[in-house]
Amino acid sequence: MPRLAAPLHSTLPLSTLLALALAAPARAGVTMSGSSWEIAYGECGTWVDPDSGAGFQIADPYSSSVAYGWNDLTYGVDPWQQLTFQWVQDGATVTVEANDADGVCDWTVVEEWAGDDEAYHVYRHGDVQVTKYEYVRLRYGVTSGSTTIDQGGVVTVWFEVVNLGDAAITDLQVMHGVNVDTEYTWAGTGATLNDVLDYYPADGLGEYAEAAGAGTDLTMGYQTCDPDVDPVGFGSFETGVGVSLSDPGGASSDATLHAVLDGGEVAAGSATSFGFFAGFGSTSTYTPYYTTLLVAGGLDGDVCGTGSCDGDGDGWMDERCGGNDCDDGDDDENPEAEETWYDGEDSDCADDSDYDADGDGFDSEAYGGEDCDDGDDAISPGDREIWYDGVDTDCSGSGTSDYDADGDGHDSEAYGGDDCDDTDDDVYTGATDTWYDGVDSDCDDADDYDADGDGYTSDAFGGDDCDDDDEDVRPGATDTWYDGEDTDCGGEDDYDADGDGERWDYFGGTDCDDRDASISAGAAETWYDGVDSDCDGASDYDADGDGYDSAAHGGEDCDDGDSRIHPGAADTWYDGVDSDCDGASDYDRDGDGVDSDEWGGLDCDDRDASIHWGATDTWYDGEDSDCDGADDYDADEDGDRAAGYGGGDCDDTDPAVSSDMTETWYDGVDSDCDGASDYDADGDSHDSVAHGGDDCDDTDDRIYDGATDTWYDGVDSDCAGDSDYDADGDGLDSALYGGTDCNDTDASVGAGEPETWYDGVDSDCDGADDYDADGDGDRAEGYGGRDCDDSDPSISSDADETWYDGVDKGRDRKHQASAGATPGRVGPSLAPWMPATWRSGVGIAAVAGPLDGW
Repeated sequence: MPRLAAPLHSTLPLSTLLALALAAPARAGVTMSGSSWEIAYGECGTWVDPDSGAGFQIADPYSSSVAYGWNDLTYGVDPWQQLTFQWVQDGATVTVEANDADGVCDWTVVEEWAGDDEAYHVYRHGDVQVTKYEYVRLRYGVTSGSTTIDQGGVVTVWFEVVNLGDAAITDLQVMHGVNVDTEYTWAGTGATLNDVLDYYPADGLGEYAEAAGAGTDLTMGYQTCDPDVDPVGFGSFETGVGVSLSDPGGASSDATLHAVLDGGEVAAGSATSFGFFAGFGSTSTYTPYYTTLLVAGGLDGDVCGTGSCDGDGDGWMDERCGGNDCDDGDDDENPEAEETWYDGEDSDCADDSDYDADGDGFDSEAYGGEDCDDGDDAISPGDREIWYDGVDTDCSGSGTSDYDADGDGHDSEAYGGDDCDDTDDDVYTGATDTWYDGVDSDCDDADDYDADGDGYTSDAFGGDDCDDDDEDVRPGATDTWYDGEDTDCGGEDDYDADGDGERWDYFGGTDCDDRDASISAGAAETWYDGVDSDCDGASDYDADGDGYDSAAHGGEDCDDGDSRIHPGAADTWYDGVDSDCDGASDYDRDGDGVDSDEWGGLDCDDRDASIHWGATDTWYDGEDSDCDGADDYDADEDGDRAAGYGGGDCDDTDPAVSSDMTETWYDGVDSDCDGASDYDADGDSHDSVAHGGDDCDDTDDRIYDGATDTWYDGVDSDCAGDSDYDADGDGLDSALYGGTDCNDTDASVGAGEPETWYDGVDSDCDGADDYDADGDGDRAEGYGGRDCDDSDPSISSDADETWYDGVDKGRDRKHQASAGATPGRVGPSLAPWMPATWRSGVGIAAVAGPLDGW
């Protein structure tokens, strides 16, 4: 459906509106009143009168629930209407409100007026002027018998936005919202029921937003001509433009009814208009039904189409609606349209003659008038003619040009024409010239002795034109070759156009190109210039004549200086010549992209494409595939072949492991590949105890668990952990090596051991005589000594006798048992210690019995 794009309500010119914009103060209080509706406008033209509290009212002639009479569709106790404009100008967003609820009108009201079924308000803010135009388009009633029981109508609301400034405004939007129905109370009693109605489900749009009183059924609804562009719906007293509208779906709380209109862009000095429809009625049953039919064209004309005030959709209102569109059936005709002259149409509605473009009061001669120049209002019939001023001012038609005084049809040369004598009508451009009389009758300023006008005087009058009857024949003319005519009067052969001395072969000569003197039979050939200079018919791009054009000139011959080189020729490898022109290197026979190393390349086998520098080498196949020179059986390149391929490398993936490597002990790696344990550094077949073995010294192969220990050398050869100076294992080192064991072969002998006397062994290693238990220095009797009591150190053979104590301490002994005799008895011989007198037998006879003490 079309959208209105220009002022609708006023026939006043823009200059008058601008004057009104600067006029006096805003007025409020006008009312549009009909038989069944009334709108009391507040300041800025909102639908509420703050003084009376009245707003949009409708007469309810019949109702079973409320009293007859007038009912307000808007809240009278809290008057409110949102009318917000927003646009962008010079990069800034401008928001202007006409909101009676806060008591502030952001606009300057220029003019306002209301009648019985229409009203308008003109506002101004900065460079923007807005006209809000409203009229009741449809009135209807529902009767029962002769009684009207329900009635209502549709108010059309249009906004015209004029940009009076120098900069365009963009993103223009308008929101028109109203707080509907008077039933609302803060307790929620009788709240308005809101809904968005979809009368044409196929289009996917909600065409009609309805707010109906729950008790009275009084209804107000919004609808646009184009719902997919301009939405309608509900919001909770929002003041911003472009809010998300919602449908409470019959919620108990009230909500405002909104229409959001998109005005787009308005260029400087231009206008746009748009609008919507507000249906109202005393019942919700009929209101949306009639309103929808109205918009669809079913009732009282189509307000969005041909039956509206802008039937042709050009944005200008029809004159019958108070507009300025003189033909509302043609969208090319309106006050803003550009006039197309002489088509019989008053396109700009100026009400003037369409055949008088210059407006001088005379219609154009071309359209039955008398004006010979309808583009200049200073030219009209009756004016006096002045020659050479460029104007046929009197439109007398006495001459076709103001610069042709002699009337011969040619303007004077002095004023840009071609008449060399404007006083003689026999002299002018195009007149017949009489040759050779000395007069330039045709004003061509040509030689009168050059009849053919070729610029050359006839040779009959001293010139060099050999044919003065033919302008194509003259010195310097382009000769038309091969016609048998000497057109340039040069006397040349007419069949040798290039003047090389050879006739064209088409006329029996040998010149294959008679346009170029450098081309003829026997001429030197210049190769590759595309010219067969010697006329031999051969290709100019095959200098070596091998049947192949040069590659440099679109052919395939890579060397056009050698007939042995061309595609298809046999290639000889390694001679440096690409004989077959395949572009491949002559030193890469196998075609692997790498030249042979015999010719400076890196391919060690130019017979096998899989072998070259950079190829992936497969180890142990005997091939040096990557041509790096490395032993194919030495993958880690440590100089030692793999053990399975004649070498001694037990790990050919690690260059640090080979039979030539020095072993690094205890790292778990058999670096020298000898197969021995990495934890047996001395090679005695016993791992070091530091790495889980039993070798207490892994630097000496003579030391290990189980080795034979050599005593007293300071080495624990068998790793037993005992002292090497304690051979008998009694825990005491030998006395010979700083210990206390005097006999290191007997574990029962040593310092601290109990002594067993008279066994010949020094068991406690104290150094005392084993036969002198009392340590008196005298061995016991019977063990080679004379100690008669070896338990008492005071009794010995060397002790001094203490007389009369009953103890024989030794020295005074008179008797000594002979060897083997029983003590107390005198034996067959005397002991050596006995006195000599005793040994001689003196006094023996006197002895009657044993001596005291025996």
